[in-house]
Amino acid sequence: MDDDRWGDEVDTGFGAVDAHVMSGGDLGCIEARLALASALFGLFFLGFFFGPLALSLGQRAQIRIALDPELGDQGLAHAARLVGKLALGLHLTLVIGTLGWLFFSLPGMTGGGG
Repeated sequence: MDDDRWGDEVDTGFGAVDAHVMSGGDLGCIEARLALASALFGLFFLGFFFGPLALSLGQRAQIRIALDPELGDQGLAHAARLVGKLALGLHLTLVIGTLGWLFFSLPGMTGGGG
């Protein structure tokens, strides 16, 4: 029995699963995308953890892109390293400023009559 009921059997080579594979299937450098995601997350939350993670993944992505230039995403890797440095610096400044305020300003406000 023929599977083509209407007689219009034209195989385009595309399907729900095959569409991405047929178009090349290149996702680019996954490390660059992960680095940028962790850098942006580290800009707002846990910059001490996600900032260095973004720097590490960004460096790994740049090395991988240098070995295989067809991957692309060089700009993403560079942006991830830049935002990772910014996140780390921002959170380091906030922690140092808070610790300075806690250790030097707060004891003077309590009256310390000792």
